[in-house]
Amino acid sequence: VSMRDIVVATNETLALNIVVRNEGATTESAPVKWICTGGTPTSGNETTSVLTQDGTENHNFSIAWTAPATAGTYQLTFYTELATDGDSSNDSTTIEISVVNPQTVPVSENFDSVSSPEIPFGWSVENKNRDYHEWITDIYGDHSEPNSICLWQDFFLQADDWLFSCPLSLEAGKTYN
Repeated sequence: VSMRDIVVATNETLALNIVVRNEGATTESAPVKWICTGGTPTSGNETTSVLTQDGTENHNFSIAWTAPATAGTYQLTFYTELATDGDSSNDSTTIEISVVNPQTVPVSENFDSVSSPEIPFGWSVENKNRDYHEWITDIYGDHSEPNSICLWQDFFLQADDWLFSCPLSLEAGKTYN
């Protein structure tokens, strides 16, 4: 069971999907469930299709989750409870959902509200190539003191790293520069 930490806006609806892998010795379906510390609904319960040994499924839950109106950090746990499972150590994963109030434009961020290497609440990074380099705040940048945002280069691997701003409140049909 796997999914990555995410950032969403207050009251945003999120489709929940996970990758489930059968690491057992038998071919069978499994119950997949989730529970969240906030939002609506706070839990779900479904069943995978029949999975062969080492088979995987991208499971899309039929019910979407709506973030609460209150900004904060919420825990979302995906798990399975298969009665014939011989190894329950790999049956759950927990992600963090940062729920933030959308910012109105223009947005300004100097990254000085955090200590290096932290990223401000509501911002997120994704290290797609899974190297040892990702977006961080750093005191050695030359744009503003004490922090700036940077991505240190890996000389042996092409960068595939992403920095995502906090959610923005934009009007439909309006052009932004």
